[in-house]
Amino acid sequence: MNFIYDIETLRAVFSAVIYHAETGNWYVFEASRRRNNTPDLVAMIRYIRSVGGNMIGFNSLHFDYPVIHDIVAAGGTDELTAYMRAQTIIQSNDRFGHTIWPDRHHARQIDLYKMHHFDNRARATSLKDLEFNMRLDNIEEMPHDIHAEYLSDAQIDDVLHYNAFDVAATYRFWLHSRAMIADREKLSAKYNVDWINHSDKKIGQSYFIKRLEELQPGSCYRYVNGRREAIQTARERITVADILLPAAQAVTRPEFATAVDWFRQSVITATKGELKYKGQVGDCEFTLGTGGIHASLKRKHVKADDDWLIVDVDVKSYYPNLSIVNRLGPAHLGELFAVVNSEMFEMRKKTVKTDPDNGMYKLGMNGAYGDSGAEYGPFRDPQYTMAITVNGQCLLLVLADIVLNHTRSHVIQMNTDGITFMVQRPDRAIFDECLKVWEKHTGLELEHVDYSDVWIRDVNSYMARTTAGKLKQIGDYETADPADRQPRGWHQDCSAMVVPRVAECVLTTGADAMDTLVNWPDPFDFMLRLKVGRNSVVVDDTGRRSGRVTRYFVSKLGVQMRKDGGRVCAGWYVTCCNNAAEFDWFNLELRWYAQQVRKLIVDESYRPALRYG
Repeated sequence: MNFIYDIETLRAVFSAVIYHAETGNWYVFEASRRRNNTPDLVAMIRYIRSVGGNMIGFNSLHFDYPVIHDIVAAGGTDELTAYMRAQTIIQSNDRFGHTIWPDRHHARQIDLYKMHHFDNRARATSLKDLEFNMRLDNIEEMPHDIHAEYLSDAQIDDVLHYNAFDVAATYRFWLHSRAMIADREKLSAKYNVDWINHSDKKIGQSYFIKRLEELQPGSCYRYVNGRREAIQTARERITVADILLPAAQAVTRPEFATAVDWFRQSVITATKGELKYKGQVGDCEFTLGTGGIHASLKRKHVKADDDWLIVDVDVKSYYPNLSIVNRLGPAHLGELFAVVNSEMFEMRKKTVKTDPDNGMYKLGMNGAYGDSGAEYGPFRDPQYTMAITVNGQCLLLVLADIVLNHTRSHVIQMNTDGITFMVQRPDRAIFDECLKVWEKHTGLELEHVDYSDVWIRDVNSYMARTTAGKLKQIGDYETADPADRQPRGWHQDCSAMVVPRVAECVLTTGADAMDTLVNWPDPFDFMLRLKVGRNSVVVDDTGRRSGRVTRYFVSKLGVQMRKDGGRVCAGWYVTCCNNAAEFDWFNLELRWYAQQVRKLIVDESYRPALRYG
């Protein structure tokens, strides 16, 4: 049984709304000057526990539930007490200081915020952001000052309505999250660990740590003065010559030899953004550094034809396999790390992709590498981070070196785990042999797919079509799944999705951009999101201020909005439509959208000269 809930903690009113997903029943509880039925809330929480129900919230473990926990412990509350408790949590600098651990919960908690890893700074996503991405008819903000000492009956009712609206939004997101919850239930039962509120990445890391500790107790943590501390290997500096594999130095072309030599002479003192090297391979500028390898043509349409093939080559499970083959890992974990890493890789091969274990193994291996550069946790060893990153880049240079030395090919892209080549058709057999040579040289495995077209705006944004007709869309070309309009990542900004969708039509079918825009049927595809932080201000030229998330469209008539003094869609009018009914087809300024589409239209063909012999 699942109970979706949310609370509001104003000085003048406390409210809690619970929705029973299976029956559709709503339960509203209030503490204010006009009534206090929080003892009924306490009874409801105890009922949920008695039937083994789940209380499902959004960012609830760090806010809503600690307040609820205190209310249950006290048998009820008044609005001021709840408000003061909430303010203590909000103003605290201790992220975990108010957490109530699961063994003390009055009812089982499921926090969708944590499950989707929105507590990661790079993925921070509010419920309002989700209301935009889920394309709800309304995006509502708290209608009244939470610090006001007095609210009228009508204003209190507004708060209750707002509270219920957030519960309805949380319910909608829960519907999208049920498969994730089911996977966590299966994994938790199988491994006898409570992973219900873990992100995918954290589940994988937790399993990795679990296996390390099972094989060698005390390998990951030690206890100091009764507190658990992660065992780590700290590094002040990393001499790249000490970690560069012999196989990664086997380049002969001057442009690559110079790059590898630069790495060999480098000393790393910071693993992010410190080192950067730029070189040239054919018509592509490539960049190496602590952040990875990147190379790309710019604003070109590359098309396979009678003379040229386009072959995209990726290293299979690159970073985990690079670690496994070369027995690389954090120094303090030694050979044990390699043993568990190999075990997880072999186990993953035995499971289908739909099995939750498959994702757990994959994310566990990748997460162990990722956390080797993080401040916390038992995988920390920056030298391991750099051993994988540096050797990964240099081995891709080795691949390019072999291919370019033995075939009449060109590099059109390079990224973290692969290279896209243009290959002259008569050289295909030799090209394939080059891939096998590299595999034998490195002990790693390559995968490849043939493209019919690649539209490249820059290294971060491109679209490719396989010879089977499947599209790969990266960066600004990325769209939501057209089947159900859900974003590929809920943390992403799905503003003006009409732009990449129309660009896709133009590039793949030759459609006219403006004609396609005029006939586009979905109003939500034209809507944009404006998101601001707690200390930012959005104001229009009438002086009206907007909330933290504002939905709008670019319009012929409207207002000019400013965020922290800067213009939003500078030079154009916008119209707010937090209520989707405010969208007006006749006021839609299609010229702005056409302008954005044109930025993605890459029509300059790239065709290198044929080389013979």
